[in-house]
Amino acid sequence: MDCLRRVVAFLNSNMIQFSYTGIDIAVDIKCPFRHVYAFCNKKAAGVKYYKVFEYQPYSTTHYIEKYDNTHNRVMKRSYLYDKSIKENNITYPITRFELKLQSSFFNRYSYQYGMLQDEINRYHILYFPTLQEKDAALSLYAQHEDTIRRRDLHTLGLERYRIYPDTSAIENFLMGLYNVYEHDLDLPVVEVDSEFDFLFVEEPEV
Repeated sequence: MDCLRRVVAFLNSNMIQFSYTGIDIAVDIKCPFRHVYAFCNKKAAGVKYYKVFEYQPYSTTHYIEKYDNTHNRVMKRSYLYDKSIKENNITYPITRFELKLQSSFFNRYSYQYGMLQDEINRYHILYFPTLQEKDAALSLYAQHEDTIRRRDLHTLGLERYRIYPDTSAIENFLMGLYNVYEHDLDLPVVEVDSEFDFLFVEEPEV
């Protein structure tokens, strides 16, 4: 963190512009992976998405977009995974939703405050207290997922299970990096010796 602040302070102090080229947003939910589901509620044209009961390639990862190994060239991608299995040092159930805004996204859109909240609001992240409730809710959603409009999703009763992440802390941090200057940091003052040492060489006598 100290290194990052020094770098951006140098850039800002010398009026050197910089921009963000990729941002990952993670939402950790302290519950078993099987009790969570997520889908995109505002789908992008030309992007394919996994359907509710469609086969997923991994049992502990749930992908939302379907990219077929082209994920490095897309603007954004998102998925759920069982973090307690991925990281061996975690001894309690925890599920992570991750949204990656990639370089292609920032090639088209420059970062602005509120952008991250707008992007994560495009997803319904759902936590179900029981697997029976999950099965009933997703069975109902599956009947309408191809035709229902975003503004009508509340009619399916999914809001009672929805998690609403707050990205304000991330956004404040990112905006703050644009406003850090070298005089804001408690940097050591480098003393410069203004005296000069001259080397005198005696000329040989003729």
